[in-house]
Amino acid sequence: MDFNWDNIDMTDMNSFLAFETVQTFSPSDEYFNSNYGEVNYEDSAPNSYDYNYNQSDENMTMSNELQQDIYNSFQAMEYSLYEQNRGDFGNNSFYQNSKVKMEPKRYNNNQYQDMMNIQQNQYCNQKQIKSEQKMEPEDELSIYLLKQPSREIRTRTPSENRTFTIEGKITGDFLEIDIYAISVKLQYSNCKTTSIPPQKILGGNKIVPVQEDGSFIFDNLCMCEASTKHEEKEFCLQFIFVKSDSTEIETQHSTTPFYAYSHKKVLTRRKNINLRALSSSYGPMSGGGEIHVVGTPFIKGPALRIIFRTPHGEIILKYEDEDVERYSETVMFFELPPYPRPEFNSMLPEGTEIKTEVVVTNDGKHYSPPLEFIYYASKSR
Repeated sequence: MDFNWDNIDMTDMNSFLAFETVQTFSPSDEYFNSNYGEVNYEDSAPNSYDYNYNQSDENMTMSNELQQDIYNSFQAMEYSLYEQNRGDFGNNSFYQNSKVKMEPKRYNNNQYQDMMNIQQNQYCNQKQIKSEQKMEPEDELSIYLLKQPSREIRTRTPSENRTFTIEGKITGDFLEIDIYAISVKLQYSNCKTTSIPPQKILGGNKIVPVQEDGSFIFDNLCMCEASTKHEEKEFCLQFIFVKSDSTEIETQHSTTPFYAYSHKKVLTRRKNINLRALSSSYGPMSGGGEIHVVGTPFIKGPALRIIFRTPHGEIILKYEDEDVERYSETVMFFELPPYPRPEFNSMLPEGTEIKTEVVVTNDGKHYSPPLEFIYYASKSR
């Protein structure tokens, strides 16, 4: 964020000093208090600002009007923010949370006017496109979940009805759209399949009324089948708005994923993976060559994966992507992947070694103890 102010002729009033957003950063408090003078903001160019510097102004603070203009313009241009903080610039709370960097550039009058015209046209075109986009009223509704399902849910039995609860609240003018109830639909989660699980395996009251404040609660949901009967897939619940005329409106809102199990032994077996050996503990940085890993249990499912943990990032081999061949519950085959930084193979001296770790997971949450694997630089490959 350091500007070379010495190279900028602040006394040349025949040209303009424009600040353009060029990249992101997190500025400090001193940035505004020490570097700005009298400001002439040009509203027709919402992503640049013009400054006539007054060297006699010791305070060099921005007016409240400019602060609000800059705030509004950033909102209009949809800049990336760490969070939407509506504090004013007086304490820099908004700008401390922004990711905007402005760079000074000098323009003469003609160049500046051309630039302003281009930006004005671009901005007007963007506003026109947005105004032409039709937004359905239900698109402005959101769902905030106060209580999610557990990561692991035990299935019901003939003698015991094990239930779980979901609580949430709809935000937005749902009454104006005539939303009176909300329902849930069982979906697969964290996998590539487009198929939908049988809805009968989700038990309980799957449609509940929405209260006047937007709150709702599903308090007696249950699962009748385990994930083991669905190729180890996890589930989630998609929310659907229901109007008073029974019209259903599917939403993009859903719960966090959960795994359905019938007995605690299933969870214990899924979590506790042990590795015995790799068929080879060395390999070139360029990758290549078949390796197999021996251990137990390797449970076939979308979350099964082999992971190389290296000093320069993880390499993930997914069963779902066919990166891994599961021969049995105790053996998996895979082709050695290249090292994450392939340029090291030519930069480092022949035979240079980099130690990594290999782990296996069945669920993406619990991992086996690691086995050591060494990548080495090889000019011959």
